[in-house]
This record gives sequence, structure tokens and C-alpha cells, in this order.
Amino acid sequence: MDKLRDYLDKRGMRQNFFAEKLGISASSLNAILNKSRAPTLPQALLIDKCTNGMVSLKDCTEYATELKKTKKLLRQLIRETAMEPILEKIASS
Repeated sequence: MDKLRDYLDKRGMRQNFFAEKLGISASSLNAILNKSRAPTLPQALLIDKCTNGMVSLKDCTEYATELKKTKKLLRQLIRETAMEPILEKIASS
């Protein structure tokens, strides 16, 4: 999530510190920042609050929608190339 990463970088804020503010693990925040997963609705609300709206709920939901579309396209590509074991691995993550 580039906007959140930019927010943290511009303020020199460490991921561990921000993760604590959100009440999530550093690895969960890292997964959000590295586009492995989207924030949950409660996390998105906290991100909005903790960033004073600089990274808004709308930003988080747009990111979640885009991530979902990307994963769907990847699954379709994998199916089309007959790589079912990889698809199963992605689905379990």
C-alpha cells in the first residue's frame, strides 16, 4: 500500500511503532505494505484515524479492491497455464 508506506517514510515512522498503534503485528502491517493482503475494515478505520485521514478509509478500500482484482487475474492466468498446484498454494495464503 504505497500511500501508507509514503506516509510512514515521510514521517520517519517505523513499521513496528505504527503496527503497535494499530494493535496488529509488525508482520501483518508488512503484509499490507507489501501488497500481500489488504487491511480489514477495523484496521482500515484505524489507519484513517492514526494518519488523520492522510491515508483514508477510501484509500484502504480502493487498495483492497485492486488487490482482489490482481489476485483474481493471477488465479485465472494460472488456471489457463494449467498450474493447479500453484493456484492451490496462492488460495491458501
